[in-house]
Amino acid sequence: MNPRKNNWFKVVPAAVAAGVTFAPIGLYAQDEDADEDVFELSPFTVDAGDQDGYRATATLAGTRIKTELKDLGSAISVVTSEFLEDTGSTDLEAVMPYLTSSEIGGLDGNFSGTEVNGSRPDQDESRANPQSTARVRGLFRPNYTRSYFSTNIPIDSYNTGSITINRGANSLLFGLGSASGVINNDLKGPQIGANNSKVTARIGKHGSHRGTFNLTRTLIEDRLAVNVAGMYNDTQYRQDPAYDRSKRAFGAFNWTVFKNEDSSFLGRTTIRANAEIGEGDRTPPANIAPIIAYEAFFQPPPDFRPYSGNDYSIGLGYERLAANWEPWKLVDTRPLDAETGEIVTDSSRLTAEGAFASHYNSDPDEFLIRWKEVENNPARREEVSATVLSTAHIFNSIIYTHNGNPLANPALQGIHGRIPLRGGPWATHVNTRAYVEGPQGTGFVASSLQNPEVFDYRNQLITGGLHDIGTEFDSQSITFEQGFWEGKAGIEATIDDQRWSQTKYQPFGGGHRDLPIYIDATAYLPTGEPNPNAGRAFILNRNDKDNWREVIRNNSRVTAFLNHDFADMNEGLGKWLGRHSFTGLFQSEKASNRNLTYSRNWIGSDFDYRAGLNGRSSPRIDINDVGTIAYISDSNVGLDMNDVRLSPVEGSLLQAGDAIKAFYFDRSDEANYKEGTVNVARVLEGGGASAQKVDSEALAWQSYLLGGNLVGLLGWRTDEVTTYSRANGTVLRDINGVYDMSNLDISSTPQADPESGDTFTWSVVGHVPHKWIDRLSGPLTGMSFHYGEGENFSAIAQRTDIYNNTIGNPSGVTTEYGFSLEFANKWFVKVNKYETGATLSNAADGGSTSAAVNWHRNLAERWMTGIANPDTLPFDETSIGAASAIEAGFNYYQEVVDAILGAQPQPAQSIYSYMADPEDPGKLVSTDTIRNLKSTADVQAEGLEIELVGNPTNNWRIAVNAAQVETVVSNTAQALSQYNQEIIANYQAAGLWNPILREGADSAVGFVERWTQQVTAPLAAAQAKDGAVSQEQREWRVNIINNYSFKEGRFKGLGIGGAIRWQDKVATGYESLINEFGIPVPNLDKPFFSGAETNGDLWFSYKRKLGDKVNWKIQLNLKNAIGDNDDIPVVTNPDGNVAIVRLAPERSWFLTNTFTF
Repeated sequence: MNPRKNNWFKVVPAAVAAGVTFAPIGLYAQDEDADEDVFELSPFTVDAGDQDGYRATATLAGTRIKTELKDLGSAISVVTSEFLEDTGSTDLEAVMPYLTSSEIGGLDGNFSGTEVNGSRPDQDESRANPQSTARVRGLFRPNYTRSYFSTNIPIDSYNTGSITINRGANSLLFGLGSASGVINNDLKGPQIGANNSKVTARIGKHGSHRGTFNLTRTLIEDRLAVNVAGMYNDTQYRQDPAYDRSKRAFGAFNWTVFKNEDSSFLGRTTIRANAEIGEGDRTPPANIAPIIAYEAFFQPPPDFRPYSGNDYSIGLGYERLAANWEPWKLVDTRPLDAETGEIVTDSSRLTAEGAFASHYNSDPDEFLIRWKEVENNPARREEVSATVLSTAHIFNSIIYTHNGNPLANPALQGIHGRIPLRGGPWATHVNTRAYVEGPQGTGFVASSLQNPEVFDYRNQLITGGLHDIGTEFDSQSITFEQGFWEGKAGIEATIDDQRWSQTKYQPFGGGHRDLPIYIDATAYLPTGEPNPNAGRAFILNRNDKDNWREVIRNNSRVTAFLNHDFADMNEGLGKWLGRHSFTGLFQSEKASNRNLTYSRNWIGSDFDYRAGLNGRSSPRIDINDVGTIAYISDSNVGLDMNDVRLSPVEGSLLQAGDAIKAFYFDRSDEANYKEGTVNVARVLEGGGASAQKVDSEALAWQSYLLGGNLVGLLGWRTDEVTTYSRANGTVLRDINGVYDMSNLDISSTPQADPESGDTFTWSVVGHVPHKWIDRLSGPLTGMSFHYGEGENFSAIAQRTDIYNNTIGNPSGVTTEYGFSLEFANKWFVKVNKYETGATLSNAADGGSTSAAVNWHRNLAERWMTGIANPDTLPFDETSIGAASAIEAGFNYYQEVVDAILGAQPQPAQSIYSYMADPEDPGKLVSTDTIRNLKSTADVQAEGLEIELVGNPTNNWRIAVNAAQVETVVSNTAQALSQYNQEIIANYQAAGLWNPILREGADSAVGFVERWTQQVTAPLAAAQAKDGAVSQEQREWRVNIINNYSFKEGRFKGLGIGGAIRWQDKVATGYESLINEFGIPVPNLDKPFFSGAETNGDLWFSYKRKLGDKVNWKIQLNLKNAIGDNDDIPVVTNPDGNVAIVRLAPERSWFLTNTFTF
């Protein structure tokens, strides 16, 4: 999939060889007993010398030049190397739960990090890229940077000196970016004068293991130092067979080209460079339990009327459903003879006309497929589980009435779910998730499994080992630095290139209809034979796809500074005018994004499946995707729902080259019913390419006045954003519809005029003079006050609202103020009050924005589908939909279609200009579309942050942080709300907004209820949450981290530490109320809460010398030694029942040996 591969056979041995080769040089160059002669530090870097235990004293996050943290008004936290070592954190997922105002998903995270899209959760992205789940201050994902260049490369401690978190908008770091802030990976670099080595080996629970090495050598005294590092990690999770394997190699050098000791103008001339390469492969764990949709097989359907005010579909109703419900109901789906109505059991009589209604197939020479069996390939019988069966497309709507369909019994409507489209064996399955997706289930979410005896989701993955995520990356960076006037000025120029790519194969996943667990309720096969899988639970993979994505970043940056102290001119003048630092920045970042989607398709060897399937002259890849049903239980007939026992999917799915026997119907041949072969092919279905270039300029002025007791910072930044799209104006495909790779070429001509914006940041810090504090004669040794404001904006693809108006870029504004205290030069406390606002963010609208366009079209098509000549054909009065239209005052199908299309408000109506598809009369085509249609919302976060870091003694480290936050949404989907009111008024004027009228010619669902379900209700629910806190937001979080090391006495060398992580209760849902428009919305005054959580870690260490040169340390970490094992509620439905749960963090352990020399 990716033509570039990292050659580990060359890189890793080279890195190790370099370390071994350089080691003797360093040892001979230094006196064994002498202290390391550390080289003069650069103002453009921070290093370990700026850390003291858990406390960092300097950062680049304020002005891009090394600045004391105490002189900055921004909310900046630094995770030191000692903090990472004590807690055993090796990546961002491990360390984020300990940090201020920070959340991250995953098995050890402090919230689910999973998007609940409408009625179902979607874990695909959060499982593939765990860093994407991070959230700061309850807002959004922060920007990730690597030496302050945007990055996709994940953080790992093996080459990380520290992690800097800047919370809130700060344009001096990034004028473009998230209002949540920036998380920067401060890479380790070799320090001239240093000679050290470090090797670690870790083992952990479930067979996990990890090893690293890091060697630094000064090769030329006072001139050249090099560093090489490597890492191998194999994490095994409790959810079998989930794993995460990765390996990385890193190299860097620091070279003083010229010392210029005799020059008063030129300072040192330095070149620094680093490069890294890495790859990983994982079957990711899942922190959300599987979704189930089989409740109605065991228990009566729920009555939603008290919560939503809506009953089941027209002509059905809860009372009728409940009266006709039977436990363990299996449905006779054998095809009927079109003339006699008798069940057809003779295979030779299974003709297209007799067994399949023409409603599904309009082309007279079309092929209809029915699989004989999947496991008839001897080469794969042992590979593929016998419980894995394949089927064709499945018609994605609840079954209602179809003439000649044995499922016409109204008592079954809405209970048993789906039938195949364009062939495949008739199949009916219990799909109670359809309940919550109907109008009656507005506000409800499909439930996740909450009984680990049914399936041990805490220790197993329902999809087995099928999911596979592969990642590769490489990066190169080189920096030139020149100092002037004995360090009073300097310039740094950096070129940084990164490439990151990922492959994703996640069958049975996503927030789609495929996700839940169903039960097969089909009693018979089409041949009349009993269905051997009747009553068995299964999961469905509607189509089998894999994806590849690549991001290439080409960056350059020039930073220059000038320091001036008026005291150098005149001491008296210096007291008044102080000292000043001016920093300028010029930066260019270009990110090129490319992606490909591959699908597994049926390719006919005995017949042309692709061309015949839909009767279209233009080929379509997506209509013959390989679908898979995986049965994961024995028959459940006669069982209680809690007695169901599920097993994970075993084996592998069909792959390219597999051949499958199939029966098919060829209506062009009198010998209608035939047996043939189809093959599986992996076909390039689609892709995309785009690029974004950001050119930035920034100026910062920091002033130290009144003897350094008053520190002001003023920053300005301008960013110009240019976007590029693919070079091909039209997507190119070959004659079979296969995507052409030339579509990945990116145009050198901008897609539109560049967008630009100016942002400002300023802060002031006042330090109480020491002589004033000394008069207090107490432990207080320092006091400061701060105030700051910052801005930024996000340059994203141009968005438009539903009226085709351009939406501006999202922007963020942060105000922060507070104070800091220092006690005995050992305890440091910072209290920060903040307000962060983000405007024009993409709204969580429950899918109502896209539905307002898609369902308008769907409603029109549902009155066109199957109609041979809608212009002249009068209604078929035997159709319940047509009968409803007659009662509503319509006479022809086309009248209804015209009324629907004419109701669309302008300018959308003129933009889309729908017309009948000449190749498929039952479909509509549009002349244009509203591009990148979005709705927006504003988000406001307010809170309090308290951070304490203590070094009471040289062997005792303490860090405490407490954060209070309330993040609320406002102004959700305002344009869509206006549009919805307008289109409903138009529907009313056209006679369509009538409770009698069905949504389509053959549908039992009402027109009004369908629109209400898809658009009005989710929109109202989203807008009703204006003023509510963010999903899974806990008002308070407190973290305490503590470590004590014995330096002498009988316990010398022993260390003991621990951490407590406490989270407040959380609102997981709300009762519902019916608003003045009859729409169910959340009642924000009546939330459902999940209780507070406490998790605790312990660690024990021992260190001693091994001989004269080697220091050894062994450390045992007990993760979540304190904590509950019960599932944690994430979403609660309006009836008070918990719908979605996440897994509690697991108790685990790992043992780390560290050797330094």
